[in-house]
Amino acid sequence: RLASDGSVDFQQPAEAGRFKVLMVDTLAGSGLFRMNVFADLGLSDKLVVMRDASGQHRLWVRNSGSEPASANTMLLVQTPRGSAATFTLANKDGKVDIGTYRYRLAANGNGQWSLVGAKAPPAPKPAPQPGPQPGPQPPQPPQPPQRQPEAPAPQPPAGRELSAAANAAVNTGGVGLASTLWYAESN
Repeated sequence: RLASDGSVDFQQPAEAGRFKVLMVDTLAGSGLFRMNVFADLGLSDKLVVMRDASGQHRLWVRNSGSEPASANTMLLVQTPRGSAATFTLANKDGKVDIGTYRYRLAANGNGQWSLVGAKAPPAPKPAPQPGPQPGPQPPQPPQPPQRQPEAPAPQPPAGRELSAAANAAVNTGGVGLASTLWYAESN
């Protein structure tokens, strides 16, 4: 029976593959377990509870191996199905960063608690720095307003452009006003 509010430290293994398994009949309290993983091999220390587990426990995980080539899942805790014990990661932000992978603790619903890895998100890019700002512009001398060109007055069609049946052409415009041309043909 392990009933503790203290800590259990799984010593770092002297060589890869030499991990420890702590087997207890019952677990109670709120202990801290310092555990080791070899993420590159997918191996870890384990806590195995045989009959009953309760309490809120923390796991602090350290990588004792090299950077993994892929995100391995590593079983850390096995409790009886339906036990009331909960486990959280005591590492910073509840995550373990190992190389390019970020691991979190996940329960599978069958009493198993494992480290599950995923690619760590890339570091945020620094915000772009503003470029040089243009200095004040010297005052410009005032410019006279641009005069808009006037549309040319319509010109009566030349004789060769009139049809032979043209009867009348009346210019009703006055001097300085736009002209209106009336044109009629008979059939």
